[in-house]
Amino acid sequence: MQVGKRGLARIVQIPSFMKRDYDLVVVGGGSAGYGAASTGIEQGLKVAVIEGAETLGGLCVQRGCMPSKTIIETANRMRDLREGSQFGIEVPEGARVDMDELQKRRRRMVSKFQREREEQLKTEEFDLIRGRAQFVDSHHLKITDGESEKRFSFRTAVIATGSSPRIPDIEGLSEVPFWLSRDALVAEELPEHLLVVGGGVIACELGCCFEGLGSRVTIINRSDTLLEKLPPEASQEIEQACERKGIELKLDAETKSVKQEDGEFIVTIERGKQTEELRGSHLLIATGRTPQIDSLNLEAAQIDSDEKGILTNENCQTSQSHIFAVGDCADGIDIVHHAVIEGEQAARNARAIIDHKAQEPADKTPTVFAIFSDPEIIHIGPPQSELADRDDLEERTLDLSNFGKAIIRGLDEGLLKVTFEKESGKLIAATGVGRGVIDFSHSMVFAIRQEMTLEEMLKVPHYHPTLAESWTYLEK
Repeated sequence: MQVGKRGLARIVQIPSFMKRDYDLVVVGGGSAGYGAASTGIEQGLKVAVIEGAETLGGLCVQRGCMPSKTIIETANRMRDLREGSQFGIEVPEGARVDMDELQKRRRRMVSKFQREREEQLKTEEFDLIRGRAQFVDSHHLKITDGESEKRFSFRTAVIATGSSPRIPDIEGLSEVPFWLSRDALVAEELPEHLLVVGGGVIACELGCCFEGLGSRVTIINRSDTLLEKLPPEASQEIEQACERKGIELKLDAETKSVKQEDGEFIVTIERGKQTEELRGSHLLIATGRTPQIDSLNLEAAQIDSDEKGILTNENCQTSQSHIFAVGDCADGIDIVHHAVIEGEQAARNARAIIDHKAQEPADKTPTVFAIFSDPEIIHIGPPQSELADRDDLEERTLDLSNFGKAIIRGLDEGLLKVTFEKESGKLIAATGVGRGVIDFSHSMVFAIRQEMTLEEMLKVPHYHPTLAESWTYLEK
């Protein structure tokens, strides 16, 4: 059984008479971990969840998806106010964001979501163990909580420890009070001028968010494009939208040093042979995430990993076949629903291992990747790098702003694109850019998952006038 791109899994036969404290131990109580634990209970396993964080809920609930979308929603409402005159609305001059009230709303939202997750974790039939987990060997874990220490044995395990922000090696960075995404989400004051280092999802989402709230924003990226893993049309569309909004883009720029003078950040960048100093009131570092696995003592359990995370195969198995890894800590794809699917399948595979049955892969088809920038972006299907390698594909693209509901809503930017097989017409991928595109594109997720042809998709009735019906105009 191959694991990742290197090494063979160590096949561990688990005799039915082997006595362990737990059938399944899940390390990490976030979305993926909860998915694994609850599925393990459904499979009839004795399950424990180990969580070392002070508060329960995981990244998505506390510092990721939910709080960021709460803040982004306010930014979108502010844009609606600024554009109110287009719709016959008189908006008083000086309308602004009340950051105190915004943060009160964020705290209410996070508290609600967190209480729901805590109730799930505490009322399920698994044991919730608080503390930091370390492997002792491939069947034992040590749990440390303050000065106390416990050890547990397990038959199978799922690692779901997530990821943490990647801090780049930039001269002077450690000496200044820069923001990470979690800091930006709890900001009590609106930056006058936010400097963003990075050009990926977090950089684009929060850059657009703070522009919407009323900040001046500059994005600095060492690549010559934003969101370089997306189809080039999508990257170009978001770059043009940023420039129209007044977001300054410094692309193909290496951040050389950072310092702070009189409360102002000074970032020195290098573009080609030219050096430039940028000044701003706040600095956000958004250069990606790294797997959160350093403290697990993986070597003791002979679990293989690299800089991208724990190596796994299509069944989510690590180099120890009875130990699984799911979500950000393994595949490097920061998508919550993918992590949940992997967690659930890992638990089913744990049951199969105990019963000496065959494993099955986590069915995440098609990959759905979305960015809550302004405009929003969604890509459904294989990544652009895979699509570019195929010569049997055809594309159709349209300008979203040309269609009825988009015109009514005042949308003057955006595109839709489908990629399909030339011979069979089978849909392979879809890309959308536009306000609301994430919500109105899930019909394409269904169409691609069901392996529909373009012709079959176009025959599905869509209500008029809606943004969703825009997908059906790709035949024109």
